[in-house]
Amino acid sequence: MTSGRTMAMMSSNQDLEATLGWRFQRRAVGAGARLESTVFVGAGVPLQDSRPDGMLAAPSVYASVATGYASRAHYFWVGGGYQYFGERKGDQMGDTLFFSAVYGYRPPFLRVDYPKPDLRFFVEAVGEHTARGTHHGFEYFLSGGDAVLIGPTTLLLYKQYGFEAGMLFPVYQQKNLQPDEKFRFGVNFTYFFWRK
Repeated sequence: MTSGRTMAMMSSNQDLEATLGWRFQRRAVGAGARLESTVFVGAGVPLQDSRPDGMLAAPSVYASVATGYASRAHYFWVGGGYQYFGERKGDQMGDTLFFSAVYGYRPPFLRVDYPKPDLRFFVEAVGEHTARGTHHGFEYFLSGGDAVLIGPTTLLLYKQYGFEAGMLFPVYQQKNLQPDEKFRFGVNFTYFFWRK
Protein backbone atom coordinates (compact mmCIF):
# COMPACT_ATOMS: atom_id res chain seq x y z
CA MET A 1 0.00 0.00 0.00
CA THR A 2 1.50 3.34 -1.02
CA SER A 3 1.43 6.55 0.92
CA GLY A 4 -0.72 8.48 -1.50
CA ARG A 5 2.26 10.66 -2.37
CA THR A 6 3.75 8.77 -5.28
CA MET A 7 1.98 10.96 -7.81
CA ALA A 8 0.82 13.76 -5.52
CA MET A 9 3.02 16.81 -5.32
CA MET A 10 5.50 15.73 -7.99
CA SER A 11 7.34 18.78 -9.30
CA SER A 12 10.52 19.94 -10.96
CA ASN A 13 12.08 20.58 -7.53
CA GLN A 14 15.20 18.57 -6.80
CA ASP A 15 14.74 17.18 -3.28
CA LEU A 16 16.10 14.21 -1.38
CA GLU A 17 13.25 12.52 0.52
CA ALA A 18 13.04 9.77 3.14
CA THR A 19 9.79 8.11 4.23
CA LEU A 20 9.04 5.62 7.00
CA GLY A 21 5.85 3.60 7.08
CA TRP A 22 4.21 1.53 9.80
CA ARG A 23 1.44 -0.89 8.85
CA PHE A 24 -0.62 -0.76 12.04
CA GLN A 25 -3.53 -2.86 10.73
CA ARG A 26 -3.51 -6.02 8.64
CA ARG A 27 -6.60 -8.19 8.89
CA ALA A 28 -7.63 -11.14 6.71
CA VAL A 29 -11.14 -10.84 5.24
CA GLY A 30 -11.26 -14.01 3.15
CA ALA A 31 -9.02 -16.33 1.17
CA GLY A 32 -6.11 -14.23 -0.09
CA ALA A 33 -7.81 -10.91 0.82
CA ARG A 34 -6.98 -8.44 3.55
CA LEU A 35 -7.65 -4.97 4.93
CA GLU A 36 -4.58 -2.84 5.65
CA SER A 37 -3.86 0.57 7.13
CA THR A 38 -0.47 2.30 7.12
CA VAL A 39 0.79 5.58 8.53
CA PHE A 40 3.76 7.36 6.93
CA VAL A 41 6.08 10.13 8.09
CA GLY A 42 8.81 11.69 6.01
CA ALA A 43 11.08 14.61 5.35
CA GLY A 44 12.53 16.31 2.31
CA VAL A 45 15.79 18.22 1.97
CA PRO A 46 16.26 20.49 -1.07
CA LEU A 47 19.27 19.86 -3.29
CA GLN A 48 19.03 23.39 -4.72
CA ASP A 49 19.50 26.73 -2.98
CA SER A 50 16.36 28.16 -4.59
CA ARG A 51 13.26 27.02 -6.48
CA PRO A 52 12.71 27.80 -10.18
CA ASP A 53 10.42 30.72 -9.20
CA GLY A 54 13.23 32.35 -7.16
CA MET A 55 12.02 31.38 -3.70
CA LEU A 56 14.72 30.13 -1.32
CA ALA A 57 14.39 26.40 -0.69
CA ALA A 58 13.97 24.89 2.79
CA PRO A 59 13.38 21.40 4.23
CA SER A 60 9.89 19.96 4.62
CA VAL A 61 8.14 17.32 6.72
CA TYR A 62 4.97 15.37 6.00
CA ALA A 63 2.63 12.78 7.42
CA SER A 64 -0.02 10.67 5.70
CA VAL A 65 -2.22 7.63 6.18
CA ALA A 66 -3.55 5.08 3.69
CA THR A 67 -6.13 2.35 4.17
CA GLY A 68 -7.73 -0.15 1.87
CA TYR A 69 -8.53 -3.61 0.58
CA ALA A 70 -6.18 -5.97 -1.28
CA SER A 71 -6.80 -9.38 -2.81
CA ARG A 72 -5.09 -11.46 -5.46
CA ALA A 73 -7.16 -9.71 -8.15
CA HIS A 74 -8.52 -6.36 -6.88
CA TYR A 75 -7.16 -3.45 -4.86
CA PHE A 76 -8.82 -0.32 -3.55
CA TRP A 77 -7.45 2.21 -1.12
CA VAL A 78 -7.60 5.85 -0.14
CA GLY A 79 -4.96 8.00 1.49
CA GLY A 80 -4.37 11.55 2.52
CA GLY A 81 -1.81 13.72 4.23
CA TYR A 82 -0.23 17.06 4.98
CA GLN A 83 3.15 18.59 4.11
CA TYR A 84 4.76 21.53 5.93
CA PHE A 85 7.62 23.55 4.43
CA GLY A 86 10.17 25.36 6.57
CA GLU A 87 10.86 29.11 6.34
CA ARG A 88 14.15 30.57 5.13
CA LYS A 89 14.92 34.32 5.20
CA GLY A 90 11.29 35.32 4.67
CA ASP A 91 10.62 32.69 1.97
CA GLN A 92 8.28 29.79 2.67
CA MET A 93 6.36 27.51 0.35
CA GLY A 94 2.70 27.03 1.20
CA ASP A 95 1.55 24.00 3.18
CA THR A 96 -0.05 21.23 1.11
CA LEU A 97 -2.99 18.92 1.80
CA PHE A 98 -3.20 15.91 -0.53
CA PHE A 99 -5.32 12.82 -1.14
CA SER A 100 -5.15 9.72 -3.29
CA ALA A 101 -7.78 7.17 -4.33
CA VAL A 102 -6.68 4.07 -6.23
CA TYR A 103 -8.30 1.06 -7.88
CA GLY A 104 -6.04 -1.76 -8.99
CA TYR A 105 -6.42 -4.99 -10.92
CA ARG A 106 -4.13 -7.94 -11.53
CA PRO A 107 -5.13 -10.15 -14.51
CA PRO A 108 -5.32 -13.94 -13.93
CA PHE A 109 -2.11 -14.72 -15.82
CA LEU A 110 -0.17 -12.39 -13.46
CA ARG A 111 -1.50 -13.91 -10.22
CA VAL A 112 1.70 -15.75 -9.41
CA ASP A 113 3.15 -16.66 -6.02
CA TYR A 114 6.19 -15.23 -4.28
CA PRO A 115 9.08 -15.05 -5.17
CA LYS A 116 7.98 -14.57 -8.80
CA PRO A 117 7.59 -10.93 -9.93
CA ASP A 118 4.22 -9.36 -9.07
CA LEU A 119 2.86 -6.86 -11.63
CA ARG A 120 -0.31 -4.82 -10.97
CA PHE A 121 -2.18 -2.10 -12.90
CA PHE A 122 -4.01 0.85 -11.35
CA VAL A 123 -6.18 3.87 -12.04
CA GLU A 124 -5.13 6.57 -9.61
CA ALA A 125 -6.69 9.91 -8.70
CA VAL A 126 -4.80 12.50 -6.69
CA GLY A 127 -5.84 15.88 -5.42
CA GLU A 128 -3.94 18.62 -3.68
CA HIS A 129 -4.54 22.00 -2.13
CA THR A 130 -1.47 24.18 -1.70
CA ALA A 131 -1.68 27.40 0.30
CA ARG A 132 0.05 30.53 -0.96
CA GLY A 133 3.64 30.89 0.16
CA THR A 134 5.58 33.95 1.26
CA HIS A 135 8.47 35.63 -0.58
CA HIS A 136 10.63 38.19 1.27
CA GLY A 137 8.00 38.05 4.03
CA PHE A 138 5.06 38.97 1.77
CA GLU A 139 2.31 36.75 0.40
CA TYR A 140 3.42 35.33 -2.94
CA PHE A 141 0.46 35.65 -5.30
CA LEU A 142 1.93 33.35 -7.97
CA SER A 143 2.00 30.40 -5.57
CA GLY A 144 -0.61 27.97 -4.30
CA GLY A 145 -3.64 26.46 -5.95
CA ASP A 146 -5.68 23.31 -6.33
CA ALA A 147 -5.47 20.36 -8.70
CA VAL A 148 -7.11 16.99 -9.32
CA LEU A 149 -5.40 14.51 -11.65
CA ILE A 150 -6.34 11.01 -12.85
CA GLY A 151 -4.45 8.41 -14.84
CA PRO A 152 -2.88 4.95 -15.12
CA THR A 153 -0.06 3.69 -12.92
CA THR A 154 1.65 0.34 -12.51
CA LEU A 155 3.49 -1.42 -9.69
CA LEU A 156 6.10 -4.17 -10.02
CA LEU A 157 7.20 -6.02 -6.86
CA TYR A 158 10.06 -8.51 -6.79
CA LYS A 159 11.33 -9.82 -3.46
CA GLN A 160 12.26 -6.71 -1.42
CA TYR A 161 12.24 -4.32 -4.40
CA GLY A 162 9.40 -2.20 -5.74
CA PHE A 163 9.09 -0.07 -8.88
CA GLU A 164 6.09 2.16 -9.55
CA ALA A 165 5.49 4.49 -12.49
CA GLY A 166 2.55 6.31 -13.99
CA MET A 167 1.20 9.31 -15.81
CA LEU A 168 -1.67 11.46 -14.56
CA PHE A 169 -3.68 14.05 -16.45
CA PRO A 170 -5.44 17.07 -14.92
CA VAL A 171 -9.23 17.12 -14.70
CA TYR A 172 -9.29 20.29 -12.57
CA GLN A 173 -6.72 23.04 -11.99
CA GLN A 174 -6.72 26.42 -10.30
CA LYS A 175 -3.12 27.59 -10.12
CA ASN A 176 -3.12 31.30 -9.08
CA LEU A 177 -1.61 32.66 -12.33
CA GLN A 178 0.83 29.78 -12.74
CA PRO A 179 0.85 27.83 -16.01
CA ASP A 180 -1.42 24.76 -16.04
CA GLU A 181 0.11 21.29 -16.00
CA LYS A 182 -0.32 19.21 -19.15
CA PHE A 183 0.48 15.92 -17.38
CA ARG A 184 2.43 14.55 -14.42
CA PHE A 185 4.83 11.62 -14.72
CA GLY A 186 6.24 9.89 -11.65
CA VAL A 187 8.66 7.06 -10.96
CA ASN A 188 9.27 5.53 -7.54
CA PHE A 189 11.85 2.93 -6.45
CA THR A 190 11.37 1.19 -3.09
CA TYR A 191 13.45 -1.15 -0.97
CA PHE A 192 11.53 -2.95 1.77
CA PHE A 193 13.13 -3.75 5.13
CA TRP A 194 11.34 -6.71 6.70
CA ARG A 195 11.18 -7.01 10.47
CA LYS A 196 11.34 -10.61 11.72
